[in-house]
Amino acid sequence: LSVTIPQKKSPILALVIIIPLLALFTFLLLLNYWELLGLPGGAA
Repeated sequence: LSVTIPQKKSPILALVIIIPLLALFTFLLLLNYWELLGLPGGAA
């Protein structure tokens, strides 16, 4: 089984990995700073 990634698909693979990580990171930041930002609702 070859685990070598064709160079052509690398940008797509990178996006597939990076976007969920950024989304998770942003979500965690929002949870931490929700009240500081004065957004409606409360982070319990």
